[in-house]
Amino acid sequence: MLLLCLFCWHLLLADSFVVFVVDLSTRFSAPFDSLIYIIFE
Repeated sequence: MLLLCLFCWHLLLADSFVVFVVDLSTRFSAPFDSLIYIIFE
């Protein structure tokens, strides 16, 4: 039972970490994308 709880907690943490990383990467890449778009326009 305890192992199952730990496993679920690990999945939850991993999932939120992935969301966090994706959120960060999109925030940092968005200005660069618009900058590239302006340069190549």
